[in-house]
This record gives sequence, C-alpha cells and structure tokens, in this order.
Amino acid sequence: MSLHAVIRMIQVVGIIIPLIGVVELIRRDPVRQSMFLLMANIGCLIQNNVYLLSMGAKTSEEVISLQKIQFLGGIIFYFFLTIFILSFLGIVTTHPAEILIGVWIAIDLGFLVLDWTGDISNWLFSSISVHYNDTFGIMVIDQELAPYMILRYVFIGLSLTGLLIYSHYRLWRTQSKRIRQKLAMLIGAQLIVLLSYVLVVVFPLEYNIIPFFGSVSVLAIIFSIVQGKFFSVTDRGRDWVVDHAEDLFLITDNAYGFLDANPTAYTHLPELSKIKKNDRLSDSVLTLLNADAPEEMTLGDRIFSRTLYTIEQNEETEGYALYLKDETQINRLLSELEVERDRADEANRAKSTFLSNMSHEIRTPINAVLGMDEMILRESEEEDVLNYAENIRTAGSTLLGLINDILDFSKIEARRWRSFRWIIRRHLS
Repeated sequence: MSLHAVIRMIQVVGIIIPLIGVVELIRRDPVRQSMFLLMANIGCLIQNNVYLLSMGAKTSEEVISLQKIQFLGGIIFYFFLTIFILSFLGIVTTHPAEILIGVWIAIDLGFLVLDWTGDISNWLFSSISVHYNDTFGIMVIDQELAPYMILRYVFIGLSLTGLLIYSHYRLWRTQSKRIRQKLAMLIGAQLIVLLSYVLVVVFPLEYNIIPFFGSVSVLAIIFSIVQGKFFSVTDRGRDWVVDHAEDLFLITDNAYGFLDANPTAYTHLPELSKIKKNDRLSDSVLTLLNADAPEEMTLGDRIFSRTLYTIEQNEETEGYALYLKDETQINRLLSELEVERDRADEANRAKSTFLSNMSHEIRTPINAVLGMDEMILRESEEEDVLNYAENIRTAGSTLLGLINDILDFSKIEARRWRSFRWIIRRHLS
C-alpha cells in the first residue's frame, strides 16, 4: 500500500471519529456541555473533510479556497473545545474566562474578515504558494506567517497551555475518584491537541496532522460518553437547578467536594463564594447534608423544606444534590388560613350559642302550651274540645321534637355532645 493511500485512509478515520461523536451526542439528551462538545466535533469533521478534499485538488486556487473552509472548521473546533473545557471545569462564567472568550471571539472574527474579504497576504501571510509533494502524493501549502496570524497562533497556544495547567491543578485538588478519572481523560485530550498544534506551528510539516489529531483528542471523551461516564453529575444536576431556580440547590461530588450551586444558594449560604470547585464544603454547609438534619429550616427570613438526592451513575454514587424548597409563601398562607379558621370557629360558636339559647327560650312557652293542653284533655268532656286539644298536643310535640333536635345540633357544634355509649353506661349503672 502506497504512502498516499495510507494518508488518505488516516483522513477517512479522522472523519469517522467526529462523525460518530456527532451522532452519539445528538442521540443523547442535550445539556450545555454536550452541545459545546458537539460543536467541537462538527468543527473537527469540517477540518478532516476539507483536508481530504484538498489532497485531491488539481490547482493551487482550489487548495487555497479549501484552506479557507478548513480554517473555519479549525475556528469552530478550538473555540468550542475551549468552551467545553471551561464548562467542565466550572469556570466558564468567571470573569477571567469571560475575558478569554471575548478576546478569542474578537481575534477569530478579525481573522475571518481578513480571510474571506479579498487579499490576505499583508495581514495573515507574508507569502503563500502551493506545491505538490511526490512522497505523500498531496498538494501542500507553503506560507510565511504575517503578524496577525502569529498573534492568533500565540494566543491560542497560550490559552490551551493555561487550561492544561489549570486542569492539572484541579486534578491535584480533587478528592473524588470518578472526577479525577474524567479530569485525567480531559487532560489527555488537551495534551494531544496542544502537542499537534505546537508541532504544526513551530515545525511546519508537509502533512498537516492537526485535523486527524483533533479527532483523536475527542475519541477518549466520545468513548466515555458511550459508556455513560460523562455528563452525569454536574450537567444533570445543573439542568435540575435551572428548572428549580427559585429554590436553593447545591451539588457535591461523592466526597462532598463542591461542584455547583444556584444563585439562591449563594445568597443564603454566602460561605459558598469562598469555596472553589472540588474543595470540601465548610462544616456549616455540611450540616445541611447530614441525614439527621431537620426537614424544615430557616435561612435568613426564608423557610425551606429540605430534600437530599443521591446522584447515581451505573449503580454507583457519584454525588449529592441538596434541594431546599422555599416554603415561606406557603407558611405565610397557612398562618393566614389558621387566623381565618379561628375566626370561622368563633362565628360558628356564636351561632351555636344563639341556637342553644333560642331553643331554650322557645321550648319554655311550648311546654306551657302543652301543659295547659294536657289539663284540657284531662278535664274536658266535650268531644270537639278533646279533638282540638289532641291536635294541639300532636303539633306541639312535633314542634318540641324539632326544637330538641336543634338544641342537640348546637351541642354537637359546641363539642358538648356526650357519646351514646357513655349515656347507655350511665343509665345501666
């Protein structure tokens, strides 16, 4: 097999790897970090595809035009890979990271404008030419870098080096075994990217190794994603926090190292602002994660109910998520309901008292009427009078029964009703 065929096969492999990564990342539930890695894979896919096409180009104009597209793929790859690393390290929203991203965007936008708007020799390249390499069987671009291109290469190289150093620092500080494994995997990918970048920039090679080694750098991460070892603790927890941003949420690794928290947590637990990622939580915060911590607690002027979630992956505990639901408004409403309930009970007692009193007041004259009627029934001998008196007794008894029922109902509402069993026991005794 010729060297030319081997190189083409290498580029085909370089295309397949990010393509698998794109398919796998699209297939899974999207989270922010996976989207950053997806864009890096797309950039890597563009680089390898275009470089494979440039190998078969016939004219120098085709090679230079394809190089512009390859530069675009490189911009996408390096930028989003850097954002992915910053996001995984949990520093993407810090002030230094925001400055880095802003400068990076400005430099790459300037590069794109110069690259796609005409004559670029004075700004990007002092000279540029194309020749055919008989050994590799490919078209090769000879170019002498101009100051702007040198500035861009130096900036990207220093940024990648700084991230690599910080990743090593985080690896040294992290206590969680699983987080250390992920950091080691990420450091390996960064080393491959940085070494290939330095080799091409410092020692210009006939064969551009950056596209292929860019694919190799994401291979380990993609393999971990397929195995389910990536995007498990911080990313899923972060999505949960976003959905419940009004409450307090705190995420730790399985060694109680700090991973993430929402703004509410920083507000009510100000000591979190002094804790760096993966550092062990302070004792005051750790008490909230204890199994015997109270289910309801007060932080400042807010009342929270506590729930502790165990975050598992592949049947192993990877971290914990503390969820404190803000119950302040609910407690305030319950207090108001208790006041209204007391008022309703008071009104009900007044009504029952009124019914009881009225029942007594009405029953007295009815008893007098029934008593007089009883005298008539005993002493009268006239049949018509006796019929009238019997009707009075029937109606009066019915009315008296209704009044007694009202009185009994008022006793029930006043909670003075004696049970039927107690009454039977009293009568039996």
